Amino acid sequence: IWHGILEGIGVLAVITNAFVIAITSDYIPRFVYAFKYGPCVDKGPHHADECLQGYMNSSLSVFDMWELKNSSQFRYCRYRDYRAPPWSLAPYEFTLQFWHVLAARLAFIIVFEVCRCALVCVCLY
Repeated sequence: IWHGILEGIGVLAVITNAFVIAITSDYIPRFVYAFKYGPCVDKGPHHADECLQGYMNSSLSVFDMWELKNSSQFRYCRYRDYRAPPWSLAPYEFTLQFWHVLAARLAFIIVFEVCRCALVCVCLY
């Protein structure tokens, strides 16, 4: 009886770890930026620092503080998200970069779990 319970807890632990790594880590958004949006796209292998130039600006969205009707001395506030700016046709909607990062995170979770299953199968036989 305990073998099935412990195996289920092990699978749940690996899936939880995969979600924690994918959601909280900054590795996947950096990876997506470097290979899809960064200055090194279609230029071959480069140094990692070159490919991440502009990443911080790309990962911050803009909020118009004057929409809050307060007396803020600053017009715009930057926050970490992938949303369209307030002056776009669809303000504050998710951008295409958000969907690319989300897809990469979900792919990481699937690959992480498949590799765990393959490793367990190899170790058992």
